[in-house]
Amino acid sequence: MSEKKINKKEVAWELCKATFSQLVPGGPYLTGLMDYALNTHTKEAFESLLDQMKKQIDDLKDKVEVESLNKDEFSELFKSCILITARTHQEKKIKAASALLVNFLLKDGEPEKLNYTEVDHFIRCVEKLS
Repeated sequence: MSEKKINKKEVAWELCKATFSQLVPGGPYLTGLMDYALNTHTKEAFESLLDQMKKQIDDLKDKVEVESLNKDEFSELFKSCILITARTHQEKKIKAASALLVNFLLKDGEPEKLNYTEVDHFIRCVEKLS
């Protein structure tokens, strides 16, 4: 029996869709639309966001509070970053969005951790950059 090779990009895309379907009202219905409407470049941008987050989380393992993923505030920030990612193919903007999301996941008391209002403000600033 031959083993099927795992396509990491497809797995990342499926993870993104699953996360979106859980975080956004009507998400399960919208993920089908995402598959239809989003082109390859947009999928690659989402994959880049997820890859950047994974790298940054791996680098900060001991400083990250995984429970923050379940907070409503993270959901709001993630949705904003999804919009940034969908609207750009600029790697710098994707990296900045990823860094801000990961910053929100830092444990309380970490000196570089920003509060929700600050992260939200900077995400909006990244969105407005050209």
